[in-house]
Amino acid sequence: MSAIIVTGAGGFVGRRLVERLAARGGAVVGIGRGDAPANWPSAARWLKADLANATAYEAALAGAACVLHLAAVTGKASPAEYQRGNVEATRALLGACERAGVARFVFVSSIAAKFVDRRFYPYAESKIAAEALVVSSSIPSVIVRPTMILGPGSPIELSLGKLAGLPVSPMFGDGRRTVQPIDVDDVADALAALAQGADIGDGVIEIGGPDAYVLRDLYARLRTAHGKAGAPRLLHLPLGFFRHTLAAVEKPLLPLLPLTAGQLATFANDGVAAPHPGAKRLLPYPRRVPRAVGPTSPPAPRVSPPFAAPHPAKLQAEFSRNARYVADATPTPYQVSKYLDFHQRRGLAPTNAFDALLLNLSHTGGFGLALADSYSGLFRRQSIVRSKLVLALAILESSPPSFAMLDAPDSGRGFVWIRMAMRGAMAGLSTLFAAPFLLPLQLVLGRTGRQKPSR
Repeated sequence: MSAIIVTGAGGFVGRRLVERLAARGGAVVGIGRGDAPANWPSAARWLKADLANATAYEAALAGAACVLHLAAVTGKASPAEYQRGNVEATRALLGACERAGVARFVFVSSIAAKFVDRRFYPYAESKIAAEALVVSSSIPSVIVRPTMILGPGSPIELSLGKLAGLPVSPMFGDGRRTVQPIDVDDVADALAALAQGADIGDGVIEIGGPDAYVLRDLYARLRTAHGKAGAPRLLHLPLGFFRHTLAAVEKPLLPLLPLTAGQLATFANDGVAAPHPGAKRLLPYPRRVPRAVGPTSPPAPRVSPPFAAPHPAKLQAEFSRNARYVADATPTPYQVSKYLDFHQRRGLAPTNAFDALLLNLSHTGGFGLALADSYSGLFRRQSIVRSKLVLALAILESSPPSFAMLDAPDSGRGFVWIRMAMRGAMAGLSTLFAAPFLLPLQLVLGRTGRQKPSR
């Protein structure tokens, strides 16, 4: 019996799809980069392979009835990672399928591929490029573009649900873009039907749920579904400003950002499926989403981000940067040793993701340090950045040669009042620039832990 192959088989949709196919009988092979997930269906085979390396899996494709390609790089990733994982991997897989004589190819794309405004969104561009490869292939193929996928374990539902559940919910833009979310089990059902021969012809089919909402209404429904009473109080944030600002800081801060400039494209584009005659045949009775979360459902655990102790060379560079900032001084080897010794003995580590973000912002240079300091001075006075600045100043004030300069009265030659006024003005401007960007991030990231004052 010809096999059905599923790439990305251990993922959010892929796991559900494999379970359906295995329950209906027939040979099913799941391909993933890691080991088989826990409780993998005994009726399905697991193949560990990197799709970019066709030799690792090509033999399993021989004469397959259908290959369903779900594997993709999503979420926060660099443009190079999207290109490799979504474009080059699809190219390698299609080549292997052609050589192996695969009868049918189903590619799971994304509704983002039809977004009009795709600025700063390499994920959407990679899906478009992969779709072009599928269309140019000699294999009979179907491209499926699901809308926003919700359901238990949905990453986007988790993210939007957190925003909707806050006392004040950040909304990027006016919240009037229309979305048509689809339940994860409906996506799995539709793909299973295609794998087992449902005929909708070749080409592109977009599938969505039975209801369309503007984003502000989706927030309200998510809030209710997750057990929160009352409509969300929305804090409308300037969408264009945040897209450009996030794009500017993504390269150094990508691991710490809660979202990317590209992901904000959801707030700038409608995400509605175009009518297709095959959609009703695949999903005659689509489920309504979002689902209500029962009272026995355990809340998602809050996990603070891992923090590795900085390398001494990194701490030395940090101290030099902080010393120049607070006192325009160059630390001596003795002062550097005191800074390192304090970290070794007492420790100074971020207590949550927002604290870590401020610290990384300060590491980008003078401007980033000024933004982190001015913002935390007003909104987060016990931040890790301010603790490190206070430590640097204390060491400089208590040891030569900098203590003499810092303790000496100003002679008047430097126009002390003018310098103070200029520094105050710069701090105010830095705060005005940083606050619209950092306040919403503190609202989300700063809830993962409480800051304790350093001693």
